[in-house]
Amino acid sequence: MSGFLVTQSFENAPSLRRFLAARLLRIYPGLVVCLLICVLVIGARVTSLPFLDYLQHPDTLRFLRDNLLMRGFDESLPGVNFIDNAVGTVVGGSFWSLRFEIYCYLMVAALGLAGLLNMRSAVILLVLGLAASRLDLLGGFGWLLPYFAVGMVMYYVSQRWAPSALLAVAAALGIGATVIFGEMLFAFSLLGGYLAIFLATSPRIRLPSAARFGDLSYGVYIYGWPVEASVARLSLLARHREAGAAPEIAADCAHPRDHGAGMIGRPLRARD
Repeated sequence: MSGFLVTQSFENAPSLRRFLAARLLRIYPGLVVCLLICVLVIGARVTSLPFLDYLQHPDTLRFLRDNLLMRGFDESLPGVNFIDNAVGTVVGGSFWSLRFEIYCYLMVAALGLAGLLNMRSAVILLVLGLAASRLDLLGGFGWLLPYFAVGMVMYYVSQRWAPSALLAVAAALGIGATVIFGEMLFAFSLLGGYLAIFLATSPRIRLPSAARFGDLSYGVYIYGWPVEASVARLSLLARHREAGAAPEIAADCAHPRDHGAGMIGRPLRARD
């Protein structure tokens, strides 16, 4: 949806200043609050370090600074380990992608100022993005580009034709097929993008309006990982208590041993 809405935003009001201001106001206020909650609430509760040592630790400041500046991929806080799996120390598993989201905003602005923001450019970007994702090029930007570009394409498609319900059904079936054949991560940007835009724009489908609650999509995106990680840890503590574990074990699961992965996810891919 991001590529669709951002392209629409520039086309409706092609002012660089207003466009960039709107994009920054979308990203940063929510990010600042989320980072503070991650550090001062979630991290402070989970860390194995004494509270003052945790706050004064250089990695705590680095987590805040680097994520605010979108420099590097600082996803862990000192002494914080939710659960013993490949991503158990990750606090903000989605923060890494925000830098590339801003790159996409700048890409739209540059194309708009050059008079090249159109269907043809969007299709070229989608093809390049699919190729980059398939060949593992351009790191995280290459992986996210097709998801953004398909939204751009769908914006221009929707200006000419209404998205087809038949194609939406085909896209849904295609997603199921890609799961079976192990190609979902590659194909989902194209198939899932079409399906999402169809559901969001079809006049025949009346979805509940969530706009009055603010930007829920962005909120779910940045809060999803720390909330899931916290739930995984609480689930682990509950299992320890049910099993009659000693209080000190249940209270300190910085390095849990005899359990499986309690958090749905896969190891974070290399993104540099």
